[in-house]
Amino acid sequence: SKNLNIKKVDTSCGCTTSDLSSTTVAGNSSIPIEVKFDTRGYKGKVQQHLWIYTDSKDFPLIKFTIEAEVIE
Repeated sequence: SKNLNIKKVDTSCGCTTSDLSSTTVAGNSSIPIEVKFDTRGYKGKVQQHLWIYTDSKDFPLIKFTIEAEVIE
């Protein structure tokens, strides 16, 4: 029910970027996070990661795994 503040967002490489619509999430709500992956130089199964650092004592770090099959 409290606001959640996003301190920082990191990705596993420069080929993956993210864009937040806001750095504050109101209690009991959500915000979209747009993630883009540049597939140039990749082929086959690929796994990238997104780490979201928050001010939450219970969830100070939230990790997302992005999986893709890159086809020529």
